[in-house]
Amino acid sequence: MTNQTLHGNPVAAPDGIARLRAELDATNRRLRRLQRWSICVTGVLLVIAASALLASAIDGRFGTAALAQSSPAPTKAAATVMTVNQLLVVDDQQRARAALGVIDGVGPALVLYDESGAGRTMYALDASGPMITMFDKNNKNRLRLNAADAVGPSLILRDANGKPRTVIGLANEKPSIQLLDAAGAMVWSPN
Repeated sequence: MTNQTLHGNPVAAPDGIARLRAELDATNRRLRRLQRWSICVTGVLLVIAASALLASAIDGRFGTAALAQSSPAPTKAAATVMTVNQLLVVDDQQRARAALGVIDGVGPALVLYDESGAGRTMYALDASGPMITMFDKNNKNRLRLNAADAVGPSLILRDANGKPRTVIGLANEKPSIQLLDAAGAMVWSPN
């Protein structure tokens, strides 16, 4: 067909529209494939990062194992014990910046605070095992790394509402990756 004009502007003929639609459909298919690939690569990178962090914790190069190895064994001369419910570290303006204590329902924990006084990171040991939790400025749990004794390690990424959106784990020695929507329904998993 011939090209037509509308108000002096060229308008593609119907065969041109069909060709444009076919090109648009092909582009959309490529975009969907790239999005799926991006999700897979992101998941794999998160698994690698979580595995490296857990491996270094297990090897004793990170966390309490390294502290225990570098601390001298107590001697009889240093047998004095100080007992406190909580140890609070403050900055030069008397703002709480770190607290070490036992949290009800959790267990022993170290909490690090930002300049506004919001708890941003917690290292804790609860009944299921060790964990690291990171909070946003609104006190929402955004990231949790667990090394649960009964189930296995996991990394949970949460949205701004505190809802789990990405879960990477090793449950009973089987790897798992799940992407969830805001309602908690699984959107994608390679399993």
